Amino acid sequence: MNNTALSRLAKIIAIAVIIIAVVIALVIYYYFFVMSAKPVPEYILIGTSADLTGGTAFIEKGFHYAYQ
Repeated sequence: MNNTALSRLAKIIAIAVIIIAVVIALVIYYYFFVMSAKPVPEYILIGTSADLTGGTAFIEKGFHYAYQ
């Protein structure tokens, strides 16, 4: 083999490796980000905590009823 044939073969191998790497990256992206995506809920439940017993219960009970 002469020098030009070797460099042409090296270019073909490099292009093949790049194509394979891109295909693998797309498969990984699809598997991890597209297939595992959860549907968006219609609403978001927001919660809080309130002391209903103890020293600050008289203040927190008002908040508890307001939250409801």
